[in-house]
Formats: sequence, C-alpha cells, structure tokens
Amino acid sequence: MKQVRTLFMIILICLFSVVFCLPTAADMGPKPSVTLNFQGIDTLCYATLLSKEPSTGPYSVCDPSNENAVYNESDPDYSIYQKFVSYEDTDGYYFLQYLGQCSDETPFVWSYYPPDTFKILLYFPETDHFSVSSLSYQRDAFHSHYSVHIEEEQITQVVSEQSVLIARIYRILKEVSALLIRMALTIAIEIGIAFLFGYRKKKQFLLIGGVNVVTQLLLNALLLLLNHTAGGAWAMVLYLPIEFVIFVIEAAVYVWILDHIVKQEREVHRAVWFAICANAASFMIGFGVAYVVPWIG
Repeated sequence: MKQVRTLFMIILICLFSVVFCLPTAADMGPKPSVTLNFQGIDTLCYATLLSKEPSTGPYSVCDPSNENAVYNESDPDYSIYQKFVSYEDTDGYYFLQYLGQCSDETPFVWSYYPPDTFKILLYFPETDHFSVSSLSYQRDAFHSHYSVHIEEEQITQVVSEQSVLIARIYRILKEVSALLIRMALTIAIEIGIAFLFGYRKKKQFLLIGGVNVVTQLLLNALLLLLNHTAGGAWAMVLYLPIEFVIFVIEAAVYVWILDHIVKQEREVHRAVWFAICANAASFMIGFGVAYVVPWIG
C-alpha cells in the first residue's frame, strides 16, 4: 500500500511539473469573429468594418504622425489602405486599419477582436468608389455571419445569418410545440371518449395513445409535404380526405385490436362508432382551440 501511495505521489508531482512548466499566454482561448459573405460583386473590391470605437484589441485609428500605421509604401495594397485612411464617415465611425479583398467567392473575415458595433465599408478601385452600409450592426453571436447584397456597387441589404437561423429554429420549435399540444389534446379527448364507450383498461388507453401518435405524425407529415410541394391551397383541399384516411386506419386498428388486447369478445360496431365519435370530437374541439389560439392549429 505504501508503494502505491509513493507511486501516486510521483505521478502527481510529474503532472504538476508539466502543467507549471508549460508556456502561458495572456491571450489564450477562442476569439469572436465577423464574416461577411457577398452577393453581387463583379469587380475588384476591398472591405472593412468601420468601428464605433477608435480601437478594438490591437487595432486602432491611424494617428496623424503615422507612427502606428499598419501599411507602408512598399506594401502592394498601400494605395488602397490610404484611401480607407482618408475616408471620413458621416456618422463618425472609425477605420481601424484592417481591410481585405473580397468577392462573391471570397468572404471578408475579421477573426480577431472585430468591433462590437460597426458599419460595412466597401471600396471599388476601378471606379474609385466607396459604398457604406446605411445602418450600423452589432455582433449578434460569438462568430457572426452576415450576407451582404450588392447592386451596381452599392450595398442594398445586409442580413444577419444568425437572425435568419434563429428565426428558422424558432419556427421549428413552434411547429413542434404546436404538434405536441395537438397530439396531447387529441389523445386526451379520445381517451375520454373511450372511457364513455367502456374502454377502460390500461392496455386500451395505451393502444389509443400510440395509434394517435402515429396517425398525428402521419397527418402532419403529409400536410407539410403537400404545403411545400403543391402549396397551401392543395393542403387545405386535401385535408379532409387525409383526415378520412386517418379515420379508416384508426377504425381498422380499433376493430381488430382494441378488444383483443384485453381478451374480450370483439365488438365491431362499438369500435367503429368509437372511432367515428372520437375523431369527430377531436376534430371539432381541435378547430375550436385553433380558433382561440391560432398558432396551435
């Protein structure tokens, strides 16, 4: 046991030695970034982010003496750099000496301490023309992506890809929530109707719930497919026929299984009438709830 403790202490000391001997840096860890993806650039173009603040991280405004100038006369893009330095923004935003060539295939990426609040500035050397976004933007994610639409060398639209993604996720969550609520409501209604028809065994309730989960998923999948392929009008036209097919499926399952799983004599008429009443009740109550709370429908 003493030897095991000694070995453990030796391993622990070695680990601490490795950890404390490693070189450390004050600027470790991931950094935020801003990426601009362009649509409509058909000529040489350079981009930058104008900052609301005069500095961010290692980037700052070029002082009048040029002592902190990032580019010098020997650099290939020095003339482009000078154009950006001389640009004066009407809203008082600053050029922080970071720029890059961009195109529809080449995004502009500021991957190290980009400005928190910024405007987008483009320069087209062939026409000696600047284009600046009319609005300012704030980074809306750790890694922010924007789609920048260009027409005739003018910024016409800037869309936050995060906002679009968040909106899509929100719509998906909303649809899933609505489906789960409709499913739970339908199961509750049909189990209540089942109780009135004398179906009161646990296995029968589980069967009714399981059948409704499957048929609700089938119904919503078919309607979603129709809506995306043929349009909402066809989905509305075919809604009742699809509901009828769902009813036939449920009625068939109930006729063949509902009594059988509890070892009772099969009562076809009772099962059929239960399917009719259960579907009619869930249909009407569902429409009523959707009228009061539209997003559920």
